[in-house]
Amino acid sequence: MKETSSLEVSNIDGRWCMRLGADPPTSFEGLLLSSGSDAGSIVEPLSAVPLNDELQQARVLVANAEEEVLLKITEKMQVDLDDIENLFNSMIRLDVVDQCSSKL
Repeated sequence: MKETSSLEVSNIDGRWCMRLGADPPTSFEGLLLSSGSDAGSIVEPLSAVPLNDELQQARVLVANAEEEVLLKITEKMQVDLDDIENLFNSMIRLDVVDQCSSKL
C-alpha cells in the first residue's frame, strides 16, 4: 500500500505556497520555489500566482499609506513643537522679567 503524499500550506516571502512531501502529486501545476532532498518541495500553485501578486501589491499600498500617515503626524508634531518651544521661551522671558523686578 502506497502512503498518501502530504500537502502543507506555507507562506514563503509573503507568497502562499504548498509544501509538498517527498512524493508530490503528479497533476499539481505550479512554480517550483525550492526543493530539498528529503524535505520535499515548495511550489506556488499557478492558480495562486495572480492572487499572490495582488496580495504583494496590496502590501505595498498599505506600506505607502502607513508612511504617508507617519509623515503627516511627524509634520504636525514639528509644527506643535515649534509652538511649544515659543511658549516656553516666552515663559522664561516673563520669569526673568519677574525675577528682575522683584529684586528692585
